Amino acid sequence: MVPLKRIVYDRLNAKQREIYNFHKVAALLADYGFNCIRLDDDWQGADFLAYQNGGSKTLKVQLKSRVGIDRKYQGKGLYIAFPADDCWYLLPHDKLIAIARETTGWLQTSSWKERGAYSATQPSRRMLDRLSDHALRRSVQIDCDDEMLSALGMTADEFRKEARMLVAVKLHEMGRLSTGAAARMADMPKPLFLTKLADYGVDAFAGSEEELRQDLANAREYARNVPSAGRGVRVDRGTTS
Repeated sequence: MVPLKRIVYDRLNAKQREIYNFHKVAALLADYGFNCIRLDDDWQGADFLAYQNGGSKTLKVQLKSRVGIDRKYQGKGLYIAFPADDCWYLLPHDKLIAIARETTGWLQTSSWKERGAYSATQPSRRMLDRLSDHALRRSVQIDCDDEMLSALGMTADEFRKEARMLVAVKLHEMGRLSTGAAARMADMPKPLFLTKLADYGVDAFAGSEEELRQDLANAREYARNVPSAGRGVRVDRGTTS
């Protein structure tokens, strides 16, 4: 057997990181029915093409190692893929500019005004909440036979949702996932996820003072938009646009 040793990302050079990131994103997009072709000539601003099996949709994707926007990509129909908060995101570049305008002060910085570009190591929590619909999620299968479902009094779909919620809550309680990341795993808006933590005996207000202020503001905004938010609300969320 060939000895295998995991790489250390921080030790890779720029070119190696680009190749590594491409294969990471391509593997995730395969779950959504996309085949990916890496480009060497930055064709029309794209680092790779993602075309959907059996469909006519082909995405031109600019691959980044951090979230950022660039004026030279505007109006070209480009998508941008980048990692943040232990997750990969994919969305139209112009949509990311709109989200940045709503949630950050990036477009008011000298970097954007003078050089036409801005990037950040880590998006703000408010931006992450707006990006949640564009997260690329990897599927994990849990086997559960009919006898087990009968004992639990659940349908297969109910078990899937409950198992996903339990894992998200526990990882959040252990400090392994941020509130935003746990909410994405549970497939629900962050404010709704916070309201449900008490049902599992977890303190929803265990974060820092800054996090609590942001969570409270998000919850108020969500309550205004969805008056019925709370127990029993069904939320269907997409992953890419």
